[in-house]
Amino acid sequence: MSYRIINKQGRALTGFYSNGGFELRDVFAFSKFSWKSFKTEKEVQEYLLYLIVECRKQQDRWGDFTDKAEKFARSLDYEVID
Repeated sequence: MSYRIINKQGRALTGFYSNGGFELRDVFAFSKFSWKSFKTEKEVQEYLLYLIVECRKQQDRWGDFTDKAEKFARSLDYEVID
């Protein structure tokens, strides 16, 4: 059993680029065909928390975009894959 992070459209997270631009698609990459996988539920939960913390750390660079990115990170969920 493993896990993947998904957005509200059901697409899976393939990458997170906190050094990306000021658009959600520049920071969070999603796909129907590939994804990051996590071995345990704890790992995926910790990664979701990491996403939120990393968004907050970009406050000086991102400015107002920080709130949008953090809100998006908080909206992500995960599911079991096999």
